[in-house]
Amino acid sequence: MLYHGVLFPSPYIPELSGLAKTLYIGLLSQPYVKPYTTRRRRVYSGKRISLELIELEVAGRKYVKEVVLHRGAVVIVPRLANDKFLVLKQYRVAVNDWVIEFPAGTLEEGEKPEECALRELEEETGFRANRITFLGAFYASPGYTSEKLYAYLAEDLVRTEARREPTEFIETLELSLRELLSVIAEGKIGDGKTLASILLYLEKTSKKD
Repeated sequence: MLYHGVLFPSPYIPELSGLAKTLYIGLLSQPYVKPYTTRRRRVYSGKRISLELIELEVAGRKYVKEVVLHRGAVVIVPRLANDKFLVLKQYRVAVNDWVIEFPAGTLEEGEKPEECALRELEEETGFRANRITFLGAFYASPGYTSEKLYAYLAEDLVRTEARREPTEFIETLELSLRELLSVIAEGKIGDGKTLASILLYLEKTSKKD
């Protein structure tokens, strides 16, 4: 399927296939029973995350889940006046590799997501946004962490000065939408929040067309 001049395997865009739609509707209609939590024990508390062992009881049996608690984060889709997008090539210690991704960052204590998005955009890219639009929110990986990400479209950008941390190794790229989708189609972007955010952006902007 061609989308914005880029070939994607059907049926990714623009709608669910018949089977996917049937499964989705079926999941919505299924009753569920929430497991009973019998105990929570924090075993680690760090600057950004904490680790808890959560004991569940299901049908009389007890299970222990390891859960990473996270206060949440933001991801920003920065669109320049020339309709190109600011994308970062950043070294990530956790995967010991360079990752192509949108600017992002963790919420500070008591900070609102929109405030965090504006702060992180300027700190990482050296651009301040005069207009910001909420695109949507999603969980990073709910199988093991509570982290929720809030995605924003940043526009009307004004160049200021980046304020990066000493451990942030970042190269800033400018890509058109077609170039960005081509990089995704080639499998060169493995960052989940970036993939989810561009999908939210496409869904939001398609409603304006």
